Amino acid sequence: MASGKALLKTYIKQTHQKEIDELKSQNKQCKVSIDYESLNQFLIDQSGKDFWQHQIYEYIDQMEEIFDTGKVTLKFMNVPERDNLHDLDATSNNKWISAKAMIKNITDVMVDVKQASFICRKCGTQNIVNIANPNQSEIIPKYCRSPDCAGTSKSMFLDKDTSIYRNYKLLKLEEPLELRSGGGSREFKAIVLDYLASPFHNLKVGDVVNVTGTFKIEPKKSKGRNNGYEFIIHVHN
Repeated sequence: MASGKALLKTYIKQTHQKEIDELKSQNKQCKVSIDYESLNQFLIDQSGKDFWQHQIYEYIDQMEEIFDTGKVTLKFMNVPERDNLHDLDATSNNKWISAKAMIKNITDVMVDVKQASFICRKCGTQNIVNIANPNQSEIIPKYCRSPDCAGTSKSMFLDKDTSIYRNYKLLKLEEPLELRSGGGSREFKAIVLDYLASPFHNLKVGDVVNVTGTFKIEPKKSKGRNNGYEFIIHVHN
């Protein structure tokens, strides 16, 4: 039986390959929306297991690399709500969630490195490091990838011109008014990347949205130093 990853790859190839190629040729940030209901039915028909049983959400970022989507991002849409922000806590670490939320605050577009390009001073070889999110520091390669070079991290420098950058925004999310059960509302920090943080995607304070993504516990930084831990939602869509 095919794995969830293989099934997702097949579905995208059959359903969205042409759209990906057309949008990629435009060389601008945009997204391809993968309908949950259609994908879920495909998974059940092919394997007898659904979206959640296959944990399909674990493979979507890999699909962007497999299909070499460039500035095109792949996003699940119409994912049913399964979680309540009020119930999320330390036991939910690394959980993929789908919940309704209201945007309380949002920053302007910011920028960080998505793919760091380190050049070896000894041989001139380019060493690429992919950076998952803005909270991850740049990891300098320990050794040059050239088999004929003895270069180490000390011989590397970050080439800003050949590195690839991305947009990101920080949000503060809270429970929508209709879901609050008395008392105050819980708030969560969230981060959106690439297309979702671009000027082409309109997010406003007060919007009630369905949020999908990974709920994580990460070090809380204050003035560049770790200061305990905090909850943060890495928004998929």
